[in-house]
Amino acid sequence: MNNLMRIPAIAALTILALLAVTGCMEDKVLDLVLKSEAQSDFIIDDNEENYSETGIVFLGDEITTALEDADLDREDVKDAFLVGVDYGITEFSQAHDWITSGSIAVTSDLAGVRATATIVEYTDVSVEGALDQRFHATLVQEGVDLVNAALDDFLAGGSPELSFTIIGGNVEPSPSDADRIQFTWRGWLIMHVVGTSEFEFPDPF
Repeated sequence: MNNLMRIPAIAALTILALLAVTGCMEDKVLDLVLKSEAQSDFIIDDNEENYSETGIVFLGDEITTALEDADLDREDVKDAFLVGVDYGITEFSQAHDWITSGSIAVTSDLAGVRATATIVEYTDVSVEGALDQRFHATLVQEGVDLVNAALDDFLAGGSPELSFTIIGGNVEPSPSDADRIQFTWRGWLIMHVVGTSEFEFPDPF
C-alpha cells in the first residue's frame, strides 16, 4: 500500500482561482513525502515455544512501486527512512488462546556483509486478541539502523533485500505434539520516502 501526501483540494482550487486572475505561472520544486508499506506473513505451526519463521522483503521493489505510483524516478528521491513496524494476526482458529513473547530479527546482506539485529521485542501478546488487529510495535534502534542502511543502499543504486524472522521465546500454555501452536502473523514495515517534484504556481508579481 502506498499513499502520497498531496496538496489539499482546497489549496488546488485557490491556485486555479489565482491563475484565472493573473495568467502568470512560476515553476517551483517541492518535497513530497511518500508513505510506503511492505508486509510479510509468517505461518507458525510448531510443537515448541521457541518457534521461528522467516519472511523476505524486497525493499527496492517496494520503494520503486511507490515512486511509480507518484510518477517519480529514483533520481528524484532525497531521503528514505523507517518510521514504524506494525503487527497483527491474520489467521487463527484453535479452541484456546496462546500468550506469546519473543522478538523479530532483521537480517541484511549489504556489500557482502551479513548482519542481523533485533528490531522488535514483544511480550505477552494474546494470539486470539491480536486476530484481525494491527498494533504499533516499539522498535529496537539496532534493527532500525539496519533497515535504514538498506534504504541508503537503495538510494545509492542498490536493490536491497531484508529477511525478517519472528522468534518465539515463551508461550502459555506450552505447545506439544498433541497441542501445536498454529497461527499466521503479519508484519508491516512502514517507510517514508522523500522525493522532489516540480509544480506550477501562480506568480503574484
